[in-house]
Amino acid sequence: ALDAARAAAEAADCKLAVVVVDEAAETRGVIPDDRCDAVRRRLKIDPRALMTMSLPPTPDAVKALASLCKALCAEHYAKEASLRASRTHVEDDALGSVANPAFKAGAFSEFRGDWAGAARWYARAHQALVAAHGDERRAPKPPANESNQSNAPIDAFRVQRRRAALLAAANASYKTCALSLMLDPDAPRDAVAHFQAHAAAFKKPPTWLPREYLPEHHAWLASQYAAFGRLLASRVAWGGDADPASGRPFAPPPAGTPRTYLPGFYFHAAANAAEARRRSLEAAMDASEATTSASAAATAAVVLRPGPREGTLVNAATGAPVPDAAFLRHTLSNAKETFAALPAARVRLLAEAREHYKRALAFDETPKHARLFASLASQLASATLAAGDVAAAERLFEAAAAVYRREGWDDLLGVPLMA
Repeated sequence: ALDAARAAAEAADCKLAVVVVDEAAETRGVIPDDRCDAVRRRLKIDPRALMTMSLPPTPDAVKALASLCKALCAEHYAKEASLRASRTHVEDDALGSVANPAFKAGAFSEFRGDWAGAARWYARAHQALVAAHGDERRAPKPPANESNQSNAPIDAFRVQRRRAALLAAANASYKTCALSLMLDPDAPRDAVAHFQAHAAAFKKPPTWLPREYLPEHHAWLASQYAAFGRLLASRVAWGGDADPASGRPFAPPPAGTPRTYLPGFYFHAAANAAEARRRSLEAAMDASEATTSASAAATAAVVLRPGPREGTLVNAATGAPVPDAAFLRHTLSNAKETFAALPAARVRLLAEAREHYKRALAFDETPKHARLFASLASQLASATLAAGDVAAAERLFEAAAAVYRREGWDDLLGVPLMA
């Protein structure tokens, strides 16, 4: 049993602790020294990792066992974090290879309770991915007939590699922001600055990205804004619920708080990205119908499943990686099935943005926010109309128009529009 326990711990790369339960009243809690030494040598553990405990266990014994487990875990995770950190010393990391060990160093630091250290490592992983993405975004799009001009192989997995990089960057960015807000929820400056840099680095699609993948790009961007908006709302006081009986009651933001510190700003941005997704998907669907040939339609369908690396697909039957051509057909086919639901999703995001803005800006008595709410009402009306609710859309359009009528825009524009 001892050999099996040691083998299992070594295979799992875990620390091993042994607790000897003694039920005999006359020898309770006592193990001969020679036997203790033999057990430690056989298991290759230090003296702390061998404990005795009587039944039923006393509170002190349980606390001692918990302290031992905590200490062993902290030592193990510190060792693992240092090991991963040693793999981040790369002079020229054009491919972002530092990101993986840096992210793991952050995870192990987080496991041992080093929140500040974990945040730094997650930020380091994100920095490596941003640097690699920036180089890739500037790379020129290969010519359509590249195979006829040179012997250089065409990269058949470029889109999937970029998708995997963006998913990794999203994880690293979210972790960085979450830990930053956990360490100082009253000062979201660092988290907001990091997320804005994250969005700026990945917002614009590279010129070489195929049109069929643009809907997925905008869907990813919308998910980033929405996730940060929810994270911010869950941590800052002005992201709380309007109901005082809720677990997180609302508190107004400090005077002069930038709009980028408000959760509503990010739900609004997510709604705009969702609209860009809908438009790009509509264009991709039209292009797909126009270019589909009889030979393409007759091509045998290949069942795909997620690959070992997040963001990639493989052949479900053989496990072999599939090129971007098959990957794009698969993603576009799945995206087409969601097209009808996109307006409703945008309505939810805009409604969430409006509610957050209403609570956060209710204490600002200046009229400068009227245009913001008019713009939100107009966008919400368009999304509601696209979702099929004509009556609700009409009410929202009227609410937006009333703001501009009060400013006299109907008189100003009436003459040129009727000319």
